[in-house]
Amino acid sequence: MTSQEHIRNSQTLQGKPLRNDVTGQRFGRLVVLRCYRDKKGSYVRTYATCLCDCGQTCDKIASDLQQGVTRSCGCLRREVQASRWDDLTGQVFGKLRVLAIVDRGKQRLANCLCECGKEARIKTKSLLQGRTKSCGCLKAVHDLSGQTFGRLFVLETSRREGKTWALCQCVCGNLHETHAAHLQSGSTRSCGCYAEEVQRQIEKDLTGQRFGSLVVLDMEREREKTYATCQCDCGTICKKSATQIQKKRWAGTHCGCQVKPPKYPHFFLNKIEMKCCAGCKRLTPLTEFATDKRARDGKTTLCSRCNTAKTTQWQQSHPEQSRANMAFVHARRRTRKRELPFTLTKDEWAFALEYWGHACAVCREPEGLFTALALDHFIALSDPACPGTTATNAVPLCDGLMACNTRKHAKDPLRFLTEKLGPRRAKAKLREIEAYFTLVKERTPLCPASSPFS
Repeated sequence: MTSQEHIRNSQTLQGKPLRNDVTGQRFGRLVVLRCYRDKKGSYVRTYATCLCDCGQTCDKIASDLQQGVTRSCGCLRREVQASRWDDLTGQVFGKLRVLAIVDRGKQRLANCLCECGKEARIKTKSLLQGRTKSCGCLKAVHDLSGQTFGRLFVLETSRREGKTWALCQCVCGNLHETHAAHLQSGSTRSCGCYAEEVQRQIEKDLTGQRFGSLVVLDMEREREKTYATCQCDCGTICKKSATQIQKKRWAGTHCGCQVKPPKYPHFFLNKIEMKCCAGCKRLTPLTEFATDKRARDGKTTLCSRCNTAKTTQWQQSHPEQSRANMAFVHARRRTRKRELPFTLTKDEWAFALEYWGHACAVCREPEGLFTALALDHFIALSDPACPGTTATNAVPLCDGLMACNTRKHAKDPLRFLTEKLGPRRAKAKLREIEAYFTLVKERTPLCPASSPFS
């Protein structure tokens, strides 16, 4: 900002009242002499001209003084920094004696000599705060004496080269020294005899045994490893390592004639993208799998055949729930097409069926072998006054060729009831349905306020 712009901004702000007038107050080492408003850049702030205890005069932001961000003209920070940079040469901190100070950017490191004779480079901040008192030799030795880890029994522990060592006796009678951390993590369980036993077990004669599609014909030792000459079911003679076939890895169960199904990725077979179905375990074209956004590859794990069979089996074992689900699916699709709210839940629909005794709400025909109940919108979806698929607009009606749901269609409720029951009975049935919707409102206070009778 130029001097002319600064003068023009100051003249513009002269007549405006100060927000943070702290004239005469003390903040740390600063005493406020006067306050003024100024615009620097796009911000208008209240500034304070202060006199520091060191004799310097400075301009600070008034809000920084009140919040304690600024306490001096800068002399306090220089004094604190100078105290931190004191020479610590020759001083003793625990077992450490400072030999020299090394400056490395914002950090100060001290070259120290420990009483154990080891030199270490440590932060001066850690020395002053008492967090570091040795080169590491003061760390507690993990005493594991008397404990057993696998085949090893710990006789004694010692601290050496900055690590804890354990002298152990193995079950086989050998003495073995190892790191205590290796014992606790489980990476060391014996003096080495266990690995030799495993290797001898692998090297045993497997002639005549079957592993997957392979039958072992002969065993031989080559380059410190044991190999088995095998014959595959396809007739191919191949050589496999004894470790591979005994652990029954995929490559150790056949000669290479079988194709391993991929875990996730798709691959191409005759230029067709394929995937292994988790149900039938067959390689199937990717086009036979439905889309699943939650899956890693974007497709379902079951092909269309397996998915259809699984759905059919579930529908046969849960017929009532299946019909209810299909009714909800059709109602949801029709409601969304007309961009109307769909707030009806399965619990509310179950309450409706129970309230009407699993029978038609108009003709009272019970649900049975020849009669099915449909979810009917009391005010049709095609009516502009329809509140959508809600608990206060859904009633069970019998479904069929000449049933109530088919005959009602998109008619006005009063007109349909009059044609079905006559004027006198229609009014009584209308009052009965109105009482049901009132009960639903009281039972579900969070349901929409709109209803056929509101």
